[in-house]
Amino acid sequence: SLRVEYSKYVLDNFYVQLDGKATGFWGEDHRHGAEGEDFLVSQAYLQTSFGHTAIRAGFQSLPWGESILAPITDEVSPRDNRELFNFNLEELRIGQPMLVVDQFSGWGSVSMFFNPRASFNNNPERGTAFSFDRFRYRSEVGGETDLSEYGASWRKTFTRGDVTFMTASLVDNDYALSMNEDGTVNRERARFSMNGFSFNYAFSDFVLRGEAAWKQDLPFNTAELQVVKRDAVDAYLGLEYQASSTPTLSVEAINQHVSDSTAEVA
Repeated sequence: SLRVEYSKYVLDNFYVQLDGKATGFWGEDHRHGAEGEDFLVSQAYLQTSFGHTAIRAGFQSLPWGESILAPITDEVSPRDNRELFNFNLEELRIGQPMLVVDQFSGWGSVSMFFNPRASFNNNPERGTAFSFDRFRYRSEVGGETDLSEYGASWRKTFTRGDVTFMTASLVDNDYALSMNEDGTVNRERARFSMNGFSFNYAFSDFVLRGEAAWKQDLPFNTAELQVVKRDAVDAYLGLEYQASSTPTLSVEAINQHVSDSTAEVA
């Protein structure tokens, strides 16, 4: 593979950022027959700033939240899940065309984004080692037709930590799936809204991290593989201990609570 990372300041108040990777698979690699080669761009944008305002336009990945185990509030950018044992979230995020505006002030920083067309997670291709999907999908994709996404966050930094509040209207990064009578499966684009917050707090040699999100109209499946919509409250709490400059120990806990859950929710 060849990865290119490039950044440069242009004139007085313009900044260019590029991060992309091209991969070719050798004959013995499990992805060779199914894909052959792959091109992935996570960042390719132009930024300008004036006063206390910064504007970025182009392909971008937008990280939200603190958890490294599950997407609690980190629901904006889709992920590349084709390699089962890659857990580096910074490398897994897929860039999307976005307009992002950041406003900085003494009472905190506000960030707003708009994505005209949402992308979806890259899952393992059929024929690769990590493809366990045996469904027969119908070619057309249904559900939501408006694929725009938008949201905002406010962040305030203190001496020992920070707190962030977020709200967004998003298209789920995974398709909702429903089974037909003939055994084929429909893929549907599903919109949901999210309101959440995250925080960091440092004391002694420890850092306490947490986040929570209320997600409305998330798609879930029944045992018959039919789609039902429910609200969910996801929460995360983590404690990190840095014994010295090198080793770091951490423990994390995550809980997802499905509101109005019944036996039909599988």
